[in-house]
Amino acid sequence: IEYRNYDANYLPSYFDPLYEIQRVQYAPNGNITDLANATKAQQIFSRTGGRIHGGYLEGNWRYGDYVALAAGIEFNSRTPDNHFFIHFELPKVGQFQFATTYQRRNATSLGQAFEFNLNNNNIWIVQSRYLLSRFIATNLSVMTPFGFSSDSSVFRNTLQVNLSVDIGFAFLDGTAANQPKPTTQTGSPASRSEN
Repeated sequence: IEYRNYDANYLPSYFDPLYEIQRVQYAPNGNITDLANATKAQQIFSRTGGRIHGGYLEGNWRYGDYVALAAGIEFNSRTPDNHFFIHFELPKVGQFQFATTYQRRNATSLGQAFEFNLNNNNIWIVQSRYLLSRFIATNLSVMTPFGFSSDSSVFRNTLQVNLSVDIGFAFLDGTAANQPKPTTQTGSPASRSEN
């Protein structure tokens, strides 16, 4: 839990998950009208007015290798920099792994931060992995990365599906087969010789 109090031309978490896009295209409302003056630095540093009050709240929970949950909210009193994220994961269930994350970025109000949509300020990732053998795994991911749209020169969310195969091995996976075996001594103490 955090309480925040900062100047209008400052932004906590400036280098957030969307920084690579927002450093050249910052659009809190999802619309770009002037691409030449739409960088994140230009938009944040040009803000004026009194101090901004806000906060950050995050929580997470994990039960062994079976399930993990996390959620967080970042909010403030005046600027369109309200964020919400939720994460669900099945770290390892047999040979299967699954994770999904949704991030709602730059909502104009706290209430809007909880609205699910896939506009140009949001990220959604779904990933699954299935181990076919000790050395081969298949991966399926669905995500909303950013790319240039065909009708304009600005970044837009796109839906992308990837299917891949991994070939590899773990150096130290923590299983008993990889642990050193304890040494044992045989015979009675009298029959062992001291060096």
